[in-house]
Amino acid sequence: MTDRIIAELRQGTEFATLAKEHSDGITADKGGLWDWTQSGSLSDEKLDRTLFNLPIDRIQVHEGKESFRLIRIVRRQKAGWKPFDKLQREIRTALSQEEKQRNAKTMLDELMKNAIITTIFDGDPDFKPDWRKR
Repeated sequence: MTDRIIAELRQGTEFATLAKEHSDGITADKGGLWDWTQSGSLSDEKLDRTLFNLPIDRIQVHEGKESFRLIRIVRRQKAGWKPFDKLQREIRTALSQEEKQRNAKTMLDELMKNAIITTIFDGDPDFKPDWRKR
C-alpha cells in the first residue's frame, strides 16, 4: 500500500488528496498538514531527526512503534521571536475576539433555552424543526 501511495505522489497526485483518502491520523482531514514544529520538541527522537534532516519535497517513510508515516517537508523557517510589546496588540485583539464569541454563544444559548416560539404550523404533527429540540 505504501509503495502504491508513494508512486502516486511521484506521478503528481497531491499529498493532501492521498492523506485524506488513506490516512487515519489526526491530521488526515487537513490533508496530513502538520503545523510548525521546533527541533527537539517531539518525544520520538528518530522522527525529530527525520523532520529536521529530510530535504524539502523528498518523501520518506517513518515507522514508529504503532504506526507509520509518509513524510514530506513542505517548508522550513528558522525559529525566531518577537518582543512582547510588538505582540501585545495582537494578543489583546485575539482575547477580545474570543470573549465576544463566548458572550454571543452564551446569549444565544440563553435565548434558545427561554424563548417561546410559536408558528402557524404548531398544530401540524409533521412540523419538527431542529431548533425545537433545544
